[in-house]
Amino acid sequence: MDVIRANERLGWLLFGVSLLVVALGAALLRRMGVARCHLAWLAALLLAHPGWWMSARRGDCGYTLRELSIAMTAVSAAIVVGVVIVTLARRRLT
Repeated sequence: MDVIRANERLGWLLFGVSLLVVALGAALLRRMGVARCHLAWLAALLLAHPGWWMSARRGDCGYTLRELSIAMTAVSAAIVVGVVIVTLARRRLT
């Protein structure tokens, strides 16, 4: 039961980290003049995060939840950083 709780806690923690990364990225992009409708795509990253929709109470004691939460947090951070870099590059070209 301790393993299940630890994996659930880590899933929620990593979801919070992803939420913070996406929120900071969206705020930065908004300051750079990106339309809000384009920023809605970043919210899809949070919808796909297993930290809030996947249960650790069935099957493998939450090991899949833990691994997918780590992966999705890394993917979210990479996508947000990539979008910011591309937006900055486009701004400098114009």
